[in-house]
Parts: sequence; structure tokens; C-alpha cells
Amino acid sequence: MWVTIDREGQLPLTRQIYAQIRQMILNGDLESGHKLPSTRKLSSELSVSRNTIIEAYSQLIAEGYLETYEGSGTVVSEGLRALDVVKPPDLSPPSKKNETPAKRIIDFRTGVPALEFFPRKEWGNLCREICGKIPASRFGYCEASGVWELREAIAQYLHRARGLSCSPAQIIITSGSTQGLSIVSHALKDSRKVVLVENPSHKGLRKVITMAGCSVEGAFVDDKGLRTELLE
Repeated sequence: MWVTIDREGQLPLTRQIYAQIRQMILNGDLESGHKLPSTRKLSSELSVSRNTIIEAYSQLIAEGYLETYEGSGTVVSEGLRALDVVKPPDLSPPSKKNETPAKRIIDFRTGVPALEFFPRKEWGNLCREICGKIPASRFGYCEASGVWELREAIAQYLHRARGLSCSPAQIIITSGSTQGLSIVSHALKDSRKVVLVENPSHKGLRKVITMAGCSVEGAFVDDKGLRTELLE
């Protein structure tokens, strides 16, 4: 099986391998019942980690392109037919001809940190260390409010850094600020009252509040924030 990878490309190696195997199946180059190389063998041939091959195979299995049989390895699933015309995936990076030099770009998007400075190596080492220590039960579902140990750590931090005295039971872990605002909006909504938000403000914030059934009105701001003297 001939698979090529581009280590300088923008697509992750797992995605490149997945896309090429999938295309060979759709083209009919790999017929039903064809046995694929073991993950160990293919990782050695391509000089990539075995986890990369396992992840690519797993995605193909999940989508029904491959099947695994104990003692027989991984084979192309039965009942698949080749497409008459299949456009191969474009694995080449987009043209940079008209791109503005990076040093001249100022990114004003919110919620996107300086990703190039993320300590990936340290993060990966910590993940491997922690995953090797915690029991299997921790990979299942936790309380709806979040992992207790995390809530304990947050409570301790708030007491130490902010002087707030609260228990872990009073802390709820959310998937982000949007879910947190949604929970607060539903908990405090009152059809007889109006929610004041800074004007201007993020439209996503207003949408979350209105979807909870609240009425929203804008409140003027200045360089110091909300102008409270204008409130009734």
C-alpha cells in the first residue's frame, strides 16, 4: 500500500494517512477484504508514531471503511463500491501569493491566544504523566458540576488570590463563558425585569441572554465603563 506524507504540509499526519487510504478504497485500488498492513508495520514504513496510524485506522473503522477481525488484522469492509469519478483530496497548502506578511497582520479576534507560544512539549509531557497515573474510572463521566478535585483547586485559588471564601460545592465548571452566561440567564430571568448590557457589546452575549427569555436594553459606557449615573 503506497502512502505518502508531507511533513511540511498543513494537514496533520493522521489526516493525510486517513484521506489517502479512504481515497484508495473509493477508487477501487483497495478492494473489499483487502488486508491492510499492521499499525506497527505501517508506522515503521512511514517513520511516524504508531498512535498516528492507530488514529487514522480508527477513524476509517468508525466511518465503515475498515473492519477488524481478531487474528486477521484490519481489512477493507465488504459491500463498498468504487466511485466512477472521484476527485482526489488536495493536500497541498493554500497559495501564499496574495498573503500579507505575518508581521503586518494584527489579529483582533477574541478568544484566540498567541497559539505559537503554547508550550506543546510541556503540555504533552504532563498529559502522558497524568494519564499514566490516574485510574481508568476517571475517564468516565463525572458530576454535572465538574470534577470535584478541579473545583477544590479553584476554591483554594479564589481564597488565596481573591479573598473569596467558598466551597467546591458552590463552583460549577462550564464549557466556556457562553454556557456560564446561559446558566446565569436562565437562573435569574424575570419577565418583569430588563437586563442591561453595555452598549456597544458583543452580539453573541446579547443573543445568549435573549434566548433565555430575557429582555435586553443597552446601557451607555465611557472610558471608565458603564455609566451608572444614567441608570434609573
